[in-house]
Amino acid sequence: ELLTSFAARFDRALATQQAVAIAAVAGLLSGPLIWKLAPEVAAGLFARDVNHLSPVRAPATAGWLLVTIGIFTLLPLVGLLKPLLVHSWPIKRAWNEVTRTGTDTLLYAALAAGMAVAVAFALAWAAGRSSSRRRWLVAAALALLALPPALPALWLIPWSGRFTLGVALALRGLPLAILFALRAIGSMPSSWADAARVHHVSRATFLAKIACPWCARWAFPAAAVAALLATAEIGTVLLLHPPGHGSLPLAVFTIMANAPEALVAMLCLFYVGLAMTVAVLGEQLVRRL
Repeated sequence: ELLTSFAARFDRALATQQAVAIAAVAGLLSGPLIWKLAPEVAAGLFARDVNHLSPVRAPATAGWLLVTIGIFTLLPLVGLLKPLLVHSWPIKRAWNEVTRTGTDTLLYAALAAGMAVAVAFALAWAAGRSSSRRRWLVAAALALLALPPALPALWLIPWSGRFTLGVALALRGLPLAILFALRAIGSMPSSWADAARVHHVSRATFLAKIACPWCARWAFPAAAVAALLATAEIGTVLLLHPPGHGSLPLAVFTIMANAPEALVAMLCLFYVGLAMTVAVLGEQLVRRL
């Protein structure tokens, strides 16, 4: 209904009122939960000294994990293959749509991931090891996660463009990136900083040779998650994208009402392949660190 108010009725004021109403309801429902969870999440993100634990093999747990992944991942893909097997495989037409929107899709994902990770680690460093600042930062991240994505997009419409769209998409991945960043800072032993001070290691050297390499193993998965969330977003892209520079999910959303079912399924398969490529590349980068 919110997208209809903006895209069909061209009533930005009504769309903004609807977004504010959704945000108010979300805040009312999630506020007590956030207030309860924020201290526990903030404390759980920091490392604790424990004895070395031996890995426990649990084949039954691994089996249930594979079954769960199969149900929630493979079955939808089987559903996408059905119209292709019944009708045809419009690979060429779908590929033309992918090439038309692929560059913008990757650009928006890169902008969102880069800005989300940069802001998240800056906020995590600012919070440091202060328990109160960590709690407030976690609470803010959870509250931002509960907000409707259309709300900041509606406020940014006067400055719509590729960079503005990247900023709005970064807000979707920022809450999870903050949790990754807090975990990265929290799992860094405080003895490292103490040793650096004892040996008169400058702060710049400490950041470049110790802190940044350590945080990189958390920054890459945070960037991958932010990028995947950015590519999956439709409403924000619809509100802020420049004419002729939409994303692949927006193209699927736009044509799905009138295009053949096989074409929509083929575009969805291409999108899933793009998302899996981003996830695999992120996982490989983490393995190399």
